[in-house]
Amino acid sequence: MTKFFQTTFFFISVLFLASCSSDDSEGGSSSKNFTLNGETYRVEQAVIQVFNDSESNTSDASISLTGSKGGKVASISFSVFYNTSNGIEGVYTSDEDSWDQIEDTYSSWLSMYSITQNMDMTTSNQPVGPVTIISHGNNQYTLEFDVTYADNVTASASVKTTFAIQSMGF
Repeated sequence: MTKFFQTTFFFISVLFLASCSSDDSEGGSSSKNFTLNGETYRVEQAVIQVFNDSESNTSDASISLTGSKGGKVASISFSVFYNTSNGIEGVYTSDEDSWDQIEDTYSSWLSMYSITQNMDMTTSNQPVGPVTIISHGNNQYTLEFDVTYADNVTASASVKTTFAIQSMGF
């Protein structure tokens, strides 16, 4: 039931946030792009949604990037599970479709990409590959990944940007 609630909340939030634009005006030489299916997308939105379980001292978080290129909009998200005391920073590996929540893994079932152009949408889940989250303070993170999805689409990035943070306890 918890997974259903988290998934539903995630999708509602993504739809809500898709209409917002990023106000990140940070300069610097860090890449603000991610590559998906051989195409490069400029990050327009970066969001972390956290569900804290105070009884078990663990957190589920969805970290996502949304970007555009011409008439296409692409989104990548990873659902990570970690010890709340340690924070979200770390290296995550796929849980390989296990429904057991194992710290320092990401749910391959709930992690996904989507590409939308006009009325057409391509989407897949079950990525395999490393995902790294580095905290720089003040809601600024670097998200690094190099993954291959179930449909053999690849995605990679090393994006340092300010993330919008949504947090909820249960």
